[in-house]
Amino acid sequence: MQSGEIEIGALREEELNDFAKLMSEAFALPYGAARNILLADPYYDLENKRVLRVNGKIVSCLTIVDSECWIGGASVRIAGLAGVATWESERRKGYATRLIEETLALLHERGYALSGLMPYSIEYYRRLGWEVSSTLCRYQLLPCHLPPSLEARNLRRATRADIPSLSALYEAHAKGRALHCLRDARRWQYMLAMVKEAFVYESATGGITGYLFFEFADQEEGYPVLRIVEMNASTVEAELGILGFLTQQERFSSILDRKSTRLNSSHTVISYAVFCLKKK
Repeated sequence: MQSGEIEIGALREEELNDFAKLMSEAFALPYGAARNILLADPYYDLENKRVLRVNGKIVSCLTIVDSECWIGGASVRIAGLAGVATWESERRKGYATRLIEETLALLHERGYALSGLMPYSIEYYRRLGWEVSSTLCRYQLLPCHLPPSLEARNLRRATRADIPSLSALYEAHAKGRALHCLRDARRWQYMLAMVKEAFVYESATGGITGYLFFEFADQEEGYPVLRIVEMNASTVEAELGILGFLTQQERFSSILDRKSTRLNSSHTVISYAVFCLKKK
C-alpha cells in the first residue's frame, strides 16, 4: 500500500548519490561501481533518469535509453527502459509500476512508437503492455569445440584508433537485423573505457576483421567466469583466432557471455536473452 506524498520526475543533481545507492542495492553492485556506471554513461541526461519520490525521498528509479534499432530494412527510434529498481523495503507497494506508467506517458509525449527492455519477469511487464519479441535459446557443446588456433597470435588490444574499424564491422553485421541498435563513436568510446579486455583481430594485410570484448567475473557455481560482452568476426581466420584466443586465457574455467555463452568442465551453454517490445 502506498502512503505519503508521491512525486514523479527527473533526477536532480543533488540526488545522484541516492540514485547510485539504490542501484547498488537493487543490482548487488558496489556503490562505487554503480556510481561510475551512472556517470560514465555517454548519453548522461538527468531528464532520462526518472524517479519516484515519497515524502521527498527516492523510492524507485529507472533510466530511459534513447536508441535507434533496425526493424526490417529501416532504422526505428526505440525507447529502452533500463535499471528499473525499488528499495527492497519499499517493494510490492506499486511504486515501480506507477513510475513505469508515468514514464510511458512521457515517452508518448516525446513521440516514441516503441519501447523495449530486458525483463526480470515476463509476466510482470506483459501486464503493463510489453510482449516478447525474441526467444531464449540454449545450445550445449563440449569444451573441445573451442579449438586452439595459431590465428590467436593476430589478436591485440583494441585502442580508440580502432573505432572506425570496429564500427564498420559492427554495422556490416547489424544492418537489417531485427533490434540490432545503431552505434556511434561515443558508444564505442564508452565500451573501450568500461570493458577492460578488448581485443581486435588484425589480418596479415593490416585490416581488422574481428573483435572480442570480455571481462573476468565472480565465480558461478564454483567456476571462475570469463564473460563475453561481444564478439564479431567477418572472416573464418578471425573467428578461429578469437576462439583460439579464448582457449589461451588461464584465469577461468567457465565462459559466460551476455547473450550468454558459458563453458564449464562438461559443456558450453549459449543462451540468447529475451527482449520485450511495447507499442505506443
